[in-house]
Amino acid sequence: MPEMIEGPQPSKFFAEFLVEVFGASLFASPPELDRAHRALTAKPKPGERPRSVIIRFHKFQTKDLVIREARKQRGKLQYRGTQIFINEDYSPEVLEMRAEYRVVMKELYTLGMRPSLHYPSKLFITTSDGKKKQLPSVQEAREFLKAHRRETMEAT
Repeated sequence: MPEMIEGPQPSKFFAEFLVEVFGASLFASPPELDRAHRALTAKPKPGERPRSVIIRFHKFQTKDLVIREARKQRGKLQYRGTQIFINEDYSPEVLEMRAEYRVVMKELYTLGMRPSLHYPSKLFITTSDGKKKQLPSVQEAREFLKAHRRETMEAT
């Protein structure tokens, strides 16, 4: 979204923005926000990507609702013709822990499984046959993949 689109009252603007993006079926009225502001980085030059917006919801249930709905509509969310992305804001430590799973998760997706990371970094997998499994460490996830590859090779 362009810089300064939010005007002098960013909390009010982004509360109304959420209603417009997700529709009145999700929000009968604008949700209560404690704060909304742009990321505290240098203002971009013309033509550069605008800064991210950080929103603090008054109720965590509202935040969870927005995040769940954003995940369901990933890649389809738009605001007045512009594609938008909504993500949770994690601390650098949590981001680092979650990044360790990227390679493993990519391979799980290619094998037809549905991995998901729960906060802060616990991997849950739904296998192609619908079974659910929790892998609390990256090492256990790698071992699970090795075992799965062995089973697949033995079956062929």
